[in-house]
Amino acid sequence: MSKDDHTKRIQCLVPDLPSPSELLPYLEKMHKNRWYSNFGELSVAFELGIIDLLAKTTHDNSEQIFCCSTSSGTAALEIALSALNLEKDLNVLVPSLTFPATATSILRSSLIPLISDVCSESWQLTPKLAFELADQYDFSAVIPVATFGVSVDSDGWDRFTKQTKIPVIIDAAGAFPFQKIPKHCTVVFSFHATKAFGIGEGGAIFSKSQLSNRKHQHLSNFGFKNGVINDLGFNAKLSEYHSAVGVAQLVRWPEMLTKRRNLNRTYDELIRNNLPTVNIQKAIFSNIPSLKVIKLNVLSSFLISRLKDAGIETKKWYLPTLNQHPLFKREARTANNNINGKQNEVFSNSNQLSKHLVGLPFHNFLNTQEIQYVIEIASNSLSSMKIVNG
Repeated sequence: MSKDDHTKRIQCLVPDLPSPSELLPYLEKMHKNRWYSNFGELSVAFELGIIDLLAKTTHDNSEQIFCCSTSSGTAALEIALSALNLEKDLNVLVPSLTFPATATSILRSSLIPLISDVCSESWQLTPKLAFELADQYDFSAVIPVATFGVSVDSDGWDRFTKQTKIPVIIDAAGAFPFQKIPKHCTVVFSFHATKAFGIGEGGAIFSKSQLSNRKHQHLSNFGFKNGVINDLGFNAKLSEYHSAVGVAQLVRWPEMLTKRRNLNRTYDELIRNNLPTVNIQKAIFSNIPSLKVIKLNVLSSFLISRLKDAGIETKKWYLPTLNQHPLFKREARTANNNINGKQNEVFSNSNQLSKHLVGLPFHNFLNTQEIQYVIEIASNSLSSMKIVNG
């Protein structure tokens, strides 16, 4: 294909949701039940379905998994934080490289984000970093993030919370169904339309504690328990409409997963063979990321401009980092990751990543020829820059 064939054609992200005909049977069931919200039949079916899918995907047969669906991933974070019953203005450790909702959820819970740098290889807040920071700072909870949908170290976070007694809520917004549920941590997912498993809008809180799950459920329903309110909750329930999309999406998932797996494999092979100076996020576990983000050894603005000229849309996902947003400069606190005697610049890894990351097109409607074209333009652009700077 020529450049003109691709102009304004290769989008960075295109949601893959059920068609009207695929959705209709579930909407008909909802209409027949005359039940449109408040823990209806479709909501229950969706929760059971995503529990089963996650357990099978992560090969987790060790213990029962519990789930509370919510109206959004952000609502799930706020409910999970509320369930911790933390006193006002306590610190919650959070990575700088994440979507802002991770930190706004902390502020809306009357808590203070304590923003940390991330690991240079995984691009995440790791248990190792949290252990080191726990010796320097007081924080009452941690929210590590499955950056770009790459799963975090569930076993490592389990060890952290067992040893420190500090609760951990894993923001795995884009990592469903690949993020394993730790025994002692809570995991939050998003089902926004842009996620690999999207339903339009929605979220879920997963745990292995039935007691915690019951609390999540009553907090998501204003705080009602046995007809009265003892705890402050809010209306965070997933509607039957979105549950209907979720149940239909569960039927479609095997085919969607095959597409994403092939897409990811093609990208990784082409990057490895044609972009030797480009780095891909280091994953502890083998899973398919929700976004395809690469790290350049040159400023990303150059490649973004060249790809745009070729009709290829890119994104600066999670950027600017939290420490660069005016709100968090005012309302958050900074964890200085100068550890082991190293006098590094605060947020040195995050600041480097913000200059060098590029989100490439990554969705189920891409074909191999289009991916090849993206990598070809990237390779030629980076080669030409090397020659100019030569």
